[in-house]
Amino acid sequence: MWCGEEVNLVWLKIYSPAVVDAQSILTDSCAYTLESTPITDPKNFTVSYDSPKDNVHYMVHYDEKKPMAGFTITTTPMPK
Repeated sequence: MWCGEEVNLVWLKIYSPAVVDAQSILTDSCAYTLESTPITDPKNFTVSYDSPKDNVHYMVHYDEKKPMAGFTITTTPMPK
């Protein structure tokens, strides 16, 4: 990955022919510190990363058994 490139995972809720909801999460970036745990199961995963700029730790979870929920995102302050 080159500096300046970012990778996002996108979730779309579609009721044909319209997109009624969308979410995007950052999964790789040179600007943020991301945990090195890769997504090995796209049906059920957790991704977490820190945003030093915002002083926030993000944890994002997706569960195929609850697809209409999209990504569940929790935030906590980064430890000092």
